[in-house]
Amino acid sequence: MSQVLSSGQITSKDFANYFLDSIANKVYAYSEKSNDYENTEIFKNWSEVIFEIVDLLPENLIKSFISDSISKIKTQYSSRKCREYLCFLLSRSAPRVSAQINLNLIFPVMLDLCNDTQYEIRATACRCLATVAKGLGSETCMDLVVPEMFKFLCDESMLVRTNCFQSLIDLLELFKDYDAKNYLLKKIQSFIEYGLSTRDENYLMTVSKNLGLIVDSFNEIMSSQTKLFFVDVFCQLCKNESLFSKRSANETKYNWNMSKISLARAFPNVVLITNSVNFENKLSQCLSSLVKDRNEKVREAIALQIIPIADKLGKQQHHLIINDFCTSMSDNSILVQTVVVNNLENFFKMFLKDESNGFLSETQQMPGYQIILKKLFELENSVSQSYKYSLHVVILNSLALMPWLVSTDVLVDRILPLLESRIDARALPVRQAAAKSMLIIIRKIPRLSIRNNYFEKLLQLSSHKSCYKRIFFIDICSMILQLYSKNFFKSYFYQPCIRLAQDKVVNVRIRFVKILVDLKRIWRFQLDRDKLENLESIAKTLLHDRDKDVFELAQRAIVQMDFIKSYVNNENDEKLNRIKEEEENYWFELEPKKIKSDNRLSSGFNKIESASATNIGKASISRNQSRLAKTTGHQNLRSSLKIESNLHDRPQSLVDMHNHIEKRTKNLSLTLNEKPKVKPLQQRRNSINSEIYNQSLSPGSPVNSRSSITTISKKK
Repeated sequence: MSQVLSSGQITSKDFANYFLDSIANKVYAYSEKSNDYENTEIFKNWSEVIFEIVDLLPENLIKSFISDSISKIKTQYSSRKCREYLCFLLSRSAPRVSAQINLNLIFPVMLDLCNDTQYEIRATACRCLATVAKGLGSETCMDLVVPEMFKFLCDESMLVRTNCFQSLIDLLELFKDYDAKNYLLKKIQSFIEYGLSTRDENYLMTVSKNLGLIVDSFNEIMSSQTKLFFVDVFCQLCKNESLFSKRSANETKYNWNMSKISLARAFPNVVLITNSVNFENKLSQCLSSLVKDRNEKVREAIALQIIPIADKLGKQQHHLIINDFCTSMSDNSILVQTVVVNNLENFFKMFLKDESNGFLSETQQMPGYQIILKKLFELENSVSQSYKYSLHVVILNSLALMPWLVSTDVLVDRILPLLESRIDARALPVRQAAAKSMLIIIRKIPRLSIRNNYFEKLLQLSSHKSCYKRIFFIDICSMILQLYSKNFFKSYFYQPCIRLAQDKVVNVRIRFVKILVDLKRIWRFQLDRDKLENLESIAKTLLHDRDKDVFELAQRAIVQMDFIKSYVNNENDEKLNRIKEEEENYWFELEPKKIKSDNRLSSGFNKIESASATNIGKASISRNQSRLAKTTGHQNLRSSLKIESNLHDRPQSLVDMHNHIEKRTKNLSLTLNEKPKVKPLQQRRNSINSEIYNQSLSPGSPVNSRSSITTISKKK
C-alpha cells in the first residue's frame, strides 16, 4: 500500500479517504483477538503498513488520523496491543509534525501511557518518549520531559526503569548548556550506582551499552573524582561476573558476554578520561582480561578496538598495548585472526620512524620487535595452512613496512628468508605479494652482496623450466617498473624480459604482450631511438604469431604504443623517478661505510676488496668502484657482485651474468686469486677527462651525458 502512495498514482487525500480507515480497522480487529502466533503476526504486519503510510502523509492528515486513533483507543479498543500500537504510532508521527502539535496533542497522551496500570505499557511508552521529546526542543524537553523521566526512573518495575534510562541517554545530544549537562551527569551517576546495587542484568546491560556514549558526552565537564567513578564502574562490569547472577547459568553467561562486548566497544572512550598511570593500574588488566576471554565474540570485539585504544593513549604510550596485540595475534579463532590481520598495517604504522629513511640502527627499532615478529610468523604460518589467501596477502603486504621498524640485520636474517620462501607459494596473489614486499625491502638493504644475491635469484626465473615461473618473472618486471627507477630496470631486467617474447609457451607470450606499453615508456624518444625500433620490431613480430590471442593483444599494444611520444609524459612521474634514482645512489654512498664495519659480508667480497686496495690505496677508493675496473678479472668481479642504480656509471654486467650463469663461479674463483693492475685513481680520472675534452672538440660526437664517460672508460 505504501508503494501505491509513494508512486504518485493517487493523492494523499484520496488514499486517506479510501484506504487509511479500513487499514486501521484491520489493526483494531486483530488487536482484540487471541494472542496466538498467527493473530499476533497479522497484527504486527498491519501495524507496519500504517507506520509506513504515516511517513508519507502530510502534516494535516497525520494530525487528523492521530486524533481519530486516540479517541477510538480510549473509547472502543482498550486492549494492551492497541495501547502499545498507539505508543509506536505517536513516536512515529512526532518527527513528522510541528512542535506545537507535539506539545498539545502527542505529549499529553504519551504521558498518560507512561502512567498506565500495566508495566508493559509503561515500559513501551517510556522507550518511545525520547522520540517525542526530540520533537519538542531542548528547552521544553528540559523543563517538561526530563523531570517526568526522573519519576519513571524510580518505577517499581525494573523494565520501566531500564527503558526510561535508555531514553534519557538518547536525549543527551539535545543538551549543550553546562548547567543542564552537570545536572544530568549527577542524576545519571546516581542511577548507575543504583543499577550496580540491584544487580539487574537488563539494567546493567543497558549501562554497559551506553557507558561509552555517557563518557564521551560528559568528558569536558567531568571532575577527577567523576572520571575515577566511571573507570571503576567499567572495571567492575568487566571483571565482576557476580553482578550477573540472578538468572539461570546459561542466560547469565549470555548476558555477561553481551555486556563485555559492549564494554569492549566503549573501551576507547573510557581511555579518554584516564591517564597513563590509571591505565597501567586498572584498564590494562581489563584489556588483558577481554583479550583472553573465553568467548570469541568478545575477543573479536576488543581486537577491533585495540588500534583506536592506542590512538587515544597517544604516541608516547603505544608500547602499552603491544603485549595485548601479540596475544590477539596468537589467537586460534578465525574471527579474531581476520580482525588482527586487517589491523596489522595500522599497528605497524604507529611505530614508524619516518626520519630514518628506511635504515635503522639497533637502538631505533620498534619496542618489543622480538615478540612481535615471533607472533607474526606464527600467525603467518597458521594463516598459510588454513588457505585463507586473502589474509595471507595482507600479512605479506604489511611486511613491506619492516625497513622502518627493524634493523638491517633483522631484515636479512628473518624477513627476507620468509618472503623468499613464499615466492614459491601455491596461490598467485600470495606469490605476488611476497615478491612486491621483498623488492621494497631490498631497496632498504645497504649491502651490495645481499642485494645481488636476491636479484640473481629473481633473474633466474626468466630461464626457469616452468612456464609459470617465467610468467611470474614478467609480473616481477612490472613491479620493478613501479618500485625502481627506469635506469635500473633498463640495465638489469630489460634484456631478460624481452627474450620472453620468443618463448615457446603461448601464455608466456600473452603475458609479455601486456607489458609492452610499459616497456616503451622507459626509453627516451630521441636518444634511445635504436632501442625503440628494436621494441617495435618485437611487437611487429608478435603480430605474426600463430596464436589468435597473442595476435589480438599485439594489435592493441601497437595502437597504444603509438600514443606514447616522449619519455616524460608526466612531471610527477618524472619527479618520482628522480627520487628513486637518488635513493638508489644512496645505496652506494652507504656501501663503503658498511663494508668497513660489517663482518657478515662474504669472504670472497673481502678478499677482492683487499686485492684492489693493495694497488690504489684504501684512502683513494672511489665511491663508485666500477670506474676502477679495467682488467678482465675485475670485470668478472663486477658482473658477480655489483648492482648499481645509475645507468651511466655501470656496465650491463648483471645481464651478462644471467646469460653465463655456469661460467660465473669459475671466473669468480680466478678473480679471487688475481691482483688487477689498476692505475692510481687521480691519474685515471685525468686521462678520462682529457679524452672527454678531445671528443667534445671533434664535430658530430658531442658528449652530453654520463654515458660517454662510461664508454670511454670501457675503451681504456
